Amino acid sequence: AEEGAASLVIIEVDQMRSRALVAELGRYYPQMPAFDRAPPGWTIEIAVNASPAGMNPNDPLPYPLDELGDALIVADAVTAPPVTRWLIEAERRGLAIQTGEEMAFAQVPIQLQYLRLQPARPEPQGRRRGERTGAIERGALG
Repeated sequence: AEEGAASLVIIEVDQMRSRALVAELGRYYPQMPAFDRAPPGWTIEIAVNASPAGMNPNDPLPYPLDELGDALIVADAVTAPPVTRWLIEAERRGLAIQTGEEMAFAQVPIQLQYLRLQPARPEPQGRRRGERTGAIERGALG
């Protein structure tokens, strides 16, 4: 939201948590629509699994890959296994992916800055389509 997302779709099994997050986003970012399900016909550009779905081999996929179409990137916060079944299937379909380890590593400078263990640094430039990095959420899918 802070980076200027046009909208967010929050997919959360717990409906109370989903509604609370959508309401909170509306309070802090009133200009950005947030939904608890993807409106029909919408294109999802960035999908992030921020849930534990995928930690076990028999877990259901956090979001149907058929509904991601030409997403720019599919990311998973799960760090074990290093590459989840969701990411394997997304990559097999030609989608760019980012693993949980890559997501965690990318957050280290921000965490160090927050803890005042490192001075602020300029934001890194984004990658081009096809390079392996990005963000999406289940628990927040946008």
